Amino acid sequence: MLLNAYLFITTIFDAATLRTLWLLTPFSPRIRNIFTVAFVIKAVVLLLEARGKRNYVKTEQNKSPEDFSGLYGQALLSWLNGLVWKGARHLLKPEDLYDISEDVASERLSKRFAEEWERQSKTGPADLKKVIFQLLKWPILVPIVPRLALLALTLCQPLLLKRLLDYLNNSDTESVNIGYGIIGAYLIVYVGLATTSAIYWHRHYRFLSMLRGTLITAVYGKAINLSTVEKDNKASLTLMSTDVERTIRGLIDLHEMWANIFQVAVVTWLIEIELGAACVGPVIIALGLLGETPLSKGRVELSSSNIAYCEQTAWLMNASIQRNIINFSEFDSEFYSSVIHACDLDSDLEVLQKGDATVVGSKGFALSGGQKQRIALARAVYARCSIIILDDVFSQLDLSTQSIIFERLLGPQGLLRRWKTTVVITVGASKFFSRADHVVVLSSEGTILDQGTFQELCTRDNKAASYIVSAEESAPEQSFTESAYNEDSTKARKVYAKHGDSKTDDKDLDAARQRGDFSIYRYYLACISWTVAAIFLLLQLTYAFLSTFPTIWLKWWADANMQDSGSRYGYHIGVYTMLQVGALALSSAVTWWTFNVMAVKTGIQLHNALAKTVMSAPLAFWSKVDTGSVLTRFSQDVQFLDIQLPPALMIVTTTLLVCIAQVGLIATASAWIAISFPALFAVFYSVQKFYLRTSRQLRYLDLEEKAPVYTQFLETLDGLATIRAFNWSQPSIKHNFEIVDRSQKPNYLTWALKKWLALVLDLVITGIAVLVVGVVVGLRDSSSTGFTGVSLTQIISFTTNVKFLIMFWTQLESSLGAVARIRQFEKDTIAEDQPEETHDPSFDWPSRGSININSLSAKYSPDSERLTLDNITMSIPAGSKVGFCGRTGSGKSSLLLTLFKLLTPGSGNITIDGLDLSIIRRETLRSRLICIAEEPFMFPSSVRDNLALDSTAITDEQMVSVLRQAGLWEAVEVKGGLDAEMKEVHLSQGSKQLFNIARALLRKDQGRVLIMDEATSSIDTQTDINIQALIRKEFSSHTIISVAHKLETIVDFDFVGVLDEGKLVEYDNPKTLLKQEGSRFKDLWDER
Repeated sequence: MLLNAYLFITTIFDAATLRTLWLLTPFSPRIRNIFTVAFVIKAVVLLLEARGKRNYVKTEQNKSPEDFSGLYGQALLSWLNGLVWKGARHLLKPEDLYDISEDVASERLSKRFAEEWERQSKTGPADLKKVIFQLLKWPILVPIVPRLALLALTLCQPLLLKRLLDYLNNSDTESVNIGYGIIGAYLIVYVGLATTSAIYWHRHYRFLSMLRGTLITAVYGKAINLSTVEKDNKASLTLMSTDVERTIRGLIDLHEMWANIFQVAVVTWLIEIELGAACVGPVIIALGLLGETPLSKGRVELSSSNIAYCEQTAWLMNASIQRNIINFSEFDSEFYSSVIHACDLDSDLEVLQKGDATVVGSKGFALSGGQKQRIALARAVYARCSIIILDDVFSQLDLSTQSIIFERLLGPQGLLRRWKTTVVITVGASKFFSRADHVVVLSSEGTILDQGTFQELCTRDNKAASYIVSAEESAPEQSFTESAYNEDSTKARKVYAKHGDSKTDDKDLDAARQRGDFSIYRYYLACISWTVAAIFLLLQLTYAFLSTFPTIWLKWWADANMQDSGSRYGYHIGVYTMLQVGALALSSAVTWWTFNVMAVKTGIQLHNALAKTVMSAPLAFWSKVDTGSVLTRFSQDVQFLDIQLPPALMIVTTTLLVCIAQVGLIATASAWIAISFPALFAVFYSVQKFYLRTSRQLRYLDLEEKAPVYTQFLETLDGLATIRAFNWSQPSIKHNFEIVDRSQKPNYLTWALKKWLALVLDLVITGIAVLVVGVVVGLRDSSSTGFTGVSLTQIISFTTNVKFLIMFWTQLESSLGAVARIRQFEKDTIAEDQPEETHDPSFDWPSRGSININSLSAKYSPDSERLTLDNITMSIPAGSKVGFCGRTGSGKSSLLLTLFKLLTPGSGNITIDGLDLSIIRRETLRSRLICIAEEPFMFPSSVRDNLALDSTAITDEQMVSVLRQAGLWEAVEVKGGLDAEMKEVHLSQGSKQLFNIARALLRKDQGRVLIMDEATSSIDTQTDINIQALIRKEFSSHTIISVAHKLETIVDFDFVGVLDEGKLVEYDNPKTLLKQEGSRFKDLWDER
């Protein structure tokens, strides 16, 4: 780089000396010839040194060509030519992009950031701004040098213009060689402007990329160490996505601020010279053992830090089942097969079309609750740690599966028993107390009631003894014997192979991302009314006139001055002032109208379209689409709509109109210049078209590569306790480095390519400026000095305006990629509502609750070979109580989903009170059925809002009453009552289920059908008994449909249905089924 700079600068000075030697005749020809030869040799050396060195470094072929570009490659951004050419001819994929340089790599920056933060923390609280400056000091300061050079060259423009005008005025006395020298000076200045601008912005964008990688990885590193009690997912995600991006955008003009102030000061000085005078419980214990709960006193000591953890609500990544199980561990086929068998996943994987290569979807959306829990359990077992903490992991499993997994893991020959693993299990209610080596019973206040072996506790006369004895007595003897286990363990097991993640979206790349699509403009402009658009255009036309006419007015003023010096001075300056003030006012009006009217209108409309699409998407959508992909549309795409697209549209329109006016002004100086315009516009059109083919694709890739960063961030926040328990923090951070670097590639290249375009345009404009100067020098006797001055003044302005026009046109085209993604998302996401669903039943429907299901079949994916529900027929009389049971994944929850039309039947039908659900509006149907889900959803709002939801008829007294009935009022009252924020109440999973039941109690008069899906799975035995009694009392006149693994909760119902592999294999009164030999329900009852 230094050798290149030396050769370049000295060659320029040698060229000036050589020109002088050839112009001055007294010099000896021999000296002139020797100097000429020396100059040619140096020029050849300069050209050879300028060549890239990549071909000579065989071991670094995977590096970016940027790393091998010298001074000229950096100044001309020629290292991007290959990418531009490839993008113009082919559709780009992430692997086609250049790798980022080592000094921009996230891992290196993160390590240096941590070291600098720790160093500053030793002398007091570290300051982020100081840490960033120390870390990126040279990347921040280096752009100052080319920026100063750019400033100097910018100031040379008016000085050169003044010298040219002096030359034209004194054409009779000055040599033509001076004119040629001025042409050369224009060439040097304009080429210098183009190259120094390219170097400056390239180095500045490099700093911004380094800053972006540093901040994202720093936020992730901080997030992975957050307390699970105090973490705020929304704030963390906003900080990592929106705030980081806005920080980067805010610093784009970092050096422009001081440079513009300096430029104004220098220009003012020059003008003066020129003018002279011018919740507490088992969960907390488990988290305490993991170090996730702050201790008020005491300490926790563990014999090993090698811990596995499976939490009550299964945490899964949006990856394949196999990836979720092995995660960062090495794959061992035989051991993996043993774990799959022990967690009873073999039959589930056989049913799934892709087996363990099946992608589970965001938060495991493609799986049942029991399947998710067993996969999370398999992950804990596969980690083969010396300590395993299981937080009520059996609550979402049916009784048969509980017994099988318990025996295979914790029975006499179970995997964990054989490995001598220390296992801590938290349970609300369990039949396995007698199998534990040590039992600890906690009170509702979090104190230990008693502890000891099961036999010791049974002999004591206290609450602890009565609790575990009642739980044990309610379960018959285990039917899964040791011999049965041994026999089962000898069966041949399937051998699984390692594989990569299946791709959920393998669509061919859309060619429109390369060529563009003009219909996007119609889609975007359709969001703007004709009135708004007409006012916008009128303001723009007025501004364009007021921006360009003052130049003509100055020319008229100058001509008037030539005839009569000082004539009507006040009149001319008054009009000129009015024109300038008017232009300023119109500029403000255009800006205000663009951002406060057009941008708001289109932004809200497109955001609403996006939100409506997501809210109306079918359930299967969430099993296929990654949450990070959806999030980038609401964050990155919407940011483009709000921040980049409006100014691009405004500046494109403004500069287009101004440029049209300026073309006329420039052409007035010479017809020769006007002749060049068609060729000039052809060049501009070709450049922008060539550039856009690559730029559009990079914008798409930028948005797509950000999605994995957001997905990992969300998944990490959801699974903090699990990640830290497995000691996966460092592997997760390393993975974060990888995906951040992948997202940096299109982000950095998009910025660099933007400057590549600016450089090309600057060089084209250089040709225009040199052409104009050459023409006026050649025709100096026939050109008007006044109009030449006007033309050259306009050329200086025209260079800026044309560059802005092309650059913001390309930015508009690239930003419209966000609109295209929203439109494509809206187009590809088929709404769940069907045309025939138009009926709104009477306000009191369903008034009875009679349900008939006839030949019902359904599946989640049209491509799936397996039916989730297979030809189910049943009749549920009004007011009856019906329970459904069966193995996990048998179709129980899917059957409930069809009642809400969250899963659309492929055939058959359902009627409630005689009305076919297929014709009822889904929103109406869901508002008329009362639901208690297994996994409650809490809004980030107050307790009152979470209870009332969208109802205004529910009173505070009613809310307090149902909270008392659910046993939650004391916990809520202590935190501030109904006005307390939900996150401050800290409800356990069981307490959240109780809160869900309280919601249902508030709506017991809205229809006569109550649907419960494992509504009390995480609630302890005694509380469950009380809640079941409450439900039977409050909903005595309702039809109740309940899915339950706790068979005690449905054994006294009117009907019980048993499902297996999507088929209804039994349906009758439970007492009748218990008396039948070979009854599936009886088998499940006996296996409790």
